[in-house]
Order: sequence, then C-alpha cells, then structure tokens
Amino acid sequence: MDKVFFSIIIALYKENPDQIKTSIKSIINQSYKNFEIIIIIDNPNFLHKDLLLKLLNKHDKVKIIYNHKNLGLTKSLNIGIGESVGEYIVRQDGDDFSFKNRLKIAYLKLSKNTTKVYSTPAKVNGVLKPNFFIRKFFTPAMLRYKNVLFHGALIIKSDLLKKVMYDEEYIYCQDFELYNRLLDFSESFFYDKNNISYHHTINDKSISFLKKSEQRKFFCKVLKRNGYEWTQNEILRTLRIDLVLDMFWIIKNKLIKYEKIS
Repeated sequence: MDKVFFSIIIALYKENPDQIKTSIKSIINQSYKNFEIIIIIDNPNFLHKDLLLKLLNKHDKVKIIYNHKNLGLTKSLNIGIGESVGEYIVRQDGDDFSFKNRLKIAYLKLSKNTTKVYSTPAKVNGVLKPNFFIRKFFTPAMLRYKNVLFHGALIIKSDLLKKVMYDEEYIYCQDFELYNRLLDFSESFFYDKNNISYHHTINDKSISFLKKSEQRKFFCKVLKRNGYEWTQNEILRTLRIDLVLDMFWIIKNKLIKYEKIS
C-alpha cells in the first residue's frame, strides 16, 4: 500500500453545521485520493459529532481527536501534526474549503520539486487575494514585514514541520511566526501563483474579525524580531511603506537572478 502523501489537519471549535459540511466535503471530494484526515475537536461541548461521523463514515483514513478542554488553535495543530503520517501536511480551517483539484495539483508540483513549503493564492469571500502585484512578483522576503500567505493554503513537508512545530506562545498569527522561522532556517518557498486552491471565509464570527487587536499584537511581535516594527508607524502605514518595500525586494530579486544568468 502506498505511503500516505497528504495529512489534512482541521481544527474545529464552534463552526456551524453548514460550514463543517462544506469544509469536510471539499476534502472528501478531492480528485487526488491518497490522503488522511485528522480532525481535532477543540471544544468539550462540541455539538456536531454525529454530523462529523456521518460525513466521514466512508473514508478509511480518519483520525478524530477530542481535546478535554479548549486548548486553542496552535496547540491543537501541534497535536494533529504529532498524529500525522503523511509526507506532507495540509492545513485547512473548519469554516473554509478547498477547491476540488487542490491536492492533485499540489501533488504534481511537489513530486517534481524539492521545496518543502508550498502555498497558493486564495479567494476571500469570493475575491481573489492577494492582489495581482503580490501574486505576480511574490518573494519570501515580503513575509518579513507583511503576511501575504493564507494559513489554510499551506502545505508543508511533514518532517520539517515536526522538527520546528508551531510556537505555542503564539495563540494568534502562528502561521506568520512559523513562516519567519522557516526563513531563518533558509527554507525555500514555492508560491504557486497560478493555482487558486483555497477559499477563505471571513464573517462577523471569524477570528480575524473578532480578535483583530490581539492578532495585531502577535503580528507586531514578529515584526519586532525581524527589525521591521518601524513599518507600523501610523504615518508610514498611511503612506503604504509596505509597497515601497515590496518594490525594493522585487527589484533586488530580479537583479540577483540576472547576475546568476550572466
């Protein structure tokens, strides 16, 4: 039997039945089938266990983990990572969904590429993100001062993630912190700019809506570590200093490539 290629990790907390159905079905209906599903229920009072079991009853590679108390997303993800057996770990949020060919396209790219960190653009409430400029000219250096990747679109080599894990001090922005540690280790990123693999949903119950100020604190903590906390000055933010930095890194990246060719 082939080794499991993807381990899809989904943490559930208070998602409603429709969100859970959409999210789980988007995985079960993937065109590529060599994967396991790991679900961490981070809510002792979770009301939809029967629905979850019904959705998953025909899939033979499923692990459901019940946290005895609410541990938060970061710790829940680390628990799921520890239980995974796939070559790559795939993230998905319980109120988001993956497009049908997400795993198939990723498999074709990753089986031919040595990179360990893979991501794509996504749709946010139906709108393609990030903007064309970022998609076209993405360089990992941008992650030092802004988060242009979607956590749910992340696919990462299992042995790498098990080595570094998520930093459990970061109850929010754990993905941004992870990306920057990976950059510290000189890990390369494969940004598949032409593949729209994921749909991210934001509403008035989303963490990104309800916990915006708390997220900002952790975001700024990473910026400070990187030496970019100055970019959060109100005047500089109004003047979009991030776009100036984008241009700097894009030009620098182009010059480096040109020098290598020459």
